[in-house]
Amino acid sequence: MPSTYEKPFDVNGTHILVADMKSPLAVVITHPWGPLGGNMHNNVVKAVALYFQKQGVTTMRINFKGFGISRGYGEMKEVVDCCNFLLYGQHISHNKENKV
Repeated sequence: MPSTYEKPFDVNGTHILVADMKSPLAVVITHPWGPLGGNMHNNVVKAVALYFQKQGVTTMRINFKGFGISRGYGEMKEVVDCCNFLLYGQHISHNKENKV
């Protein structure tokens, strides 16, 4: 469940939640390993996001597509794509869930 600050987006099939606090920096929060039940709604992931949001820091939570047991290359590409989405301000021009 998103916090009151977060808006959902879809970046090349990867679901993210962005809380744009208009800060000069951002925290990118990934979740524990999916095969063991990890996702963006994990209680620790949510607590970290909320902590930084309350400090006025922009946050982005990423929910990986799920590559099963892998070496992490697909996940790394997802992180890079999502970071570029945030870095280039693509989240600013969207008011609701969008595909990029």
